[in-house]
Amino acid sequence: LLDQISVVREGMISSKHGGVNAMHDVTEGGVLGAVWEMCDASGCGAEIVKSNIPVLSETDKICGYFNINPLKLISSGCMLISASCGPSLVKRLLSEGIQASIIGKMTEKESRIMLTESGCVIIQPPKSDELYRAKKRF
Repeated sequence: LLDQISVVREGMISSKHGGVNAMHDVTEGGVLGAVWEMCDASGCGAEIVKSNIPVLSETDKICGYFNINPLKLISSGCMLISASCGPSLVKRLLSEGIQASIIGKMTEKESRIMLTESGCVIIQPPKSDELYRAKKRF
């Protein structure tokens, strides 16, 4: 997985594609922390769909073992991109061999929610990364 932690190539392709409003590399705090930070910086909100967020099976297994949330875990190699041309950008990234998906949308309202199978969850400001939480317990 070490060869997958850079997002420079994704950023370059996305910036050249056009229609990109913002990009944020997902590091400490995971995807949910990055969504919150991107909304905070841009003064808007977000609605994301949990089932649309790709998580590697290896990550899922490790998080299950340590009882931590993969969406709040350091996610180097992942980038959030806000773009007006989401579908065409995803297609372009996939054609370059880069995993990409639309996980939701930015909203004018400042609320930050994640839609799950059981309803809506409010995305909270990032705290300590799940990795540190697991480290303290083990």
